[in-house]
Amino acid sequence: MQTTDVYALLKESKRLLTFEEVRSILHISDSTLRRWIADNKLKFFRLGRQLRFDPAIVAEALRNRES
Repeated sequence: MQTTDVYALLKESKRLLTFEEVRSILHISDSTLRRWIADNKLKFFRLGRQLRFDPAIVAEALRNRES
């Protein structure tokens, strides 16, 4: 799958992503994602004790990471 296809899929998605999904999409470790959250580099939503991420925000983070 091409990178532009990944951006399109993420931006069109209506479902919030889990911590593990975001980590996998961005190809980063747990500790890196936790650091980004602590440093407010990636917005998230809290559903009880779980974290969820807007796919459009993840797509932007992926784009910034690859540029």
